[in-house]
Amino acid sequence: MTDHDADRPLPDLGFFAGAPAAPGTGLTTAVGAPPTAPFGTPAPFGTPPPSSAPPFGAAPTAFGAVAGPPVTAPPGAGAGLGSGTKLALAAAAVVLLVVAVVVGRFGWQQFVADPVTPPTLLGIPRATGSTADQVEAGMQQSVGSELTAGSKAAAALYTDGQGTGYLLMSVRGGGRPGDSSGDGDLSGWTRADVSGATCWSSPPTAAAGVSSTMCMRALWRRAVVVIGVSSTPLDPTTVARATSEAWDAQ
Repeated sequence: MTDHDADRPLPDLGFFAGAPAAPGTGLTTAVGAPPTAPFGTPAPFGTPPPSSAPPFGAAPTAFGAVAGPPVTAPPGAGAGLGSGTKLALAAAAVVLLVVAVVVGRFGWQQFVADPVTPPTLLGIPRATGSTADQVEAGMQQSVGSELTAGSKAAAALYTDGQGTGYLLMSVRGGGRPGDSSGDGDLSGWTRADVSGATCWSSPPTAAAGVSSTMCMRALWRRAVVVIGVSSTPLDPTTVARATSEAWDAQ
């Protein structure tokens, strides 16, 4: 600093510093007066303006809310079949399908399908040769003569080569009226119902040295008859099992 500058008076800094601060405040304010702000006292942050009316005169609504009365769907809108109704309809459809299949198969068996003679019966093979052919042809002709027109019969002979044989008759059709004699021809035979089949066992014939057991299963226009022949009496359960096997093959 030069001597010339020292002679100049120092500027009054009170213009910038303001009045002395009150003890302990650390702020420079005018003595005896609260601090003021331009344009009046400032409102605390977040306080709404004095007027409670929203701009443009409309009340604000929540985002997505619809003004006015609630909107309702017209009667019947969105209505449909309940789950219970749908389940009932599905079950009915399945039942109709099953009935169609069962009735169709039943009708086919009763009126169209040919009688079946399987290649084996209880594991015993079907007999071949001229003797077997003659026996089968004779039985088929005898049974066929007792049936109505349009009926059909098939015969097969099975033998184990050790004295036991089975004769199978498979029939589709009906008997002629008045030709049935019931169980009269089986008088003296022992009747038993075994495994869904009706069986008759003959008493042993001493002169011939053979015994026979016959079992039958029938349903309306279908029937199978199995006659077991052996030198010793056959258990009706065995012949009934052979009859069920032949029935299942139809």
